[in-house]
Amino acid sequence: MRNTIIFISFLIALVGCSTPKTPDFKKIKNARVTNVSGKRYTVTADAVYNNPNSIGGNLVGMEMDVIVDDVLITHLSQTKSAVIQPETDFEVPITFDADITKIIGENKGFLKGMLDKLLKEEVDVNYKGHLEVQFLKKRFKIPVDYTEAVAVGVNFD
Repeated sequence: MRNTIIFISFLIALVGCSTPKTPDFKKIKNARVTNVSGKRYTVTADAVYNNPNSIGGNLVGMEMDVIVDDVLITHLSQTKSAVIQPETDFEVPITFDADITKIIGENKGFLKGMLDKLLKEEVDVNYKGHLEVQFLKKRFKIPVDYTEAVAVGVNFD
């Protein structure tokens, strides 16, 4: 009987002390243009991740390039700390400004390029980089490479 209790205690301790797993990137959601000021568009989105661990952790930072229609718009570097709950999805907000002249390109006429973008109604936004999280004393870099169409055009309906 005593050996059985010791074995069960050992088994529980072994399972309870397993190494944390790397969280998974799931998607970018709610990407939208939230402000337009002259040639500058402000875009916000939420990066969704899943924590498969039975323990919570901390968001340590994020490094990400934002590429719109194959043009590097900005490099994001966030070092905000946030608590990550166990066994749940968590969201990391992303906000960046995009200069429409970069998106249109220098080789096109500004007016023609602006009309092309407005009539296209959406642009492809690629988020490429990583999120860094920590569980206990172990850090993980979660890679992100996600492309999504974001509406920017004028709707005449």
